[in-house]
Amino acid sequence: MFNATSSGLVRLAIGVGAVAVGILLLFAALVRAAELDRFDALVNSPMTQGCPAPETSKVLKDERRFSVRRGPTYLWALPLINTLG
Repeated sequence: MFNATSSGLVRLAIGVGAVAVGILLLFAALVRAAELDRFDALVNSPMTQGCPAPETSKVLKDERRFSVRRGPTYLWALPLINTLG
């Protein structure tokens, strides 16, 4: 059923798949590290007398802006993801 050419192609496909999985795992690790850095910046933001300092206020506004955009983007993408099945 398989000849030498098809088994070589199968090995090549497996190798390419393994490389693709490795790249995806590396990308996921980098994204996770970036998220942790962002959350550390939020947690360790300076406060003065229980109120956010001006630079902290800017960081919090940026985070809120990001969160407000994230929800609708996810909801708008759901029909597309469902059609891809």
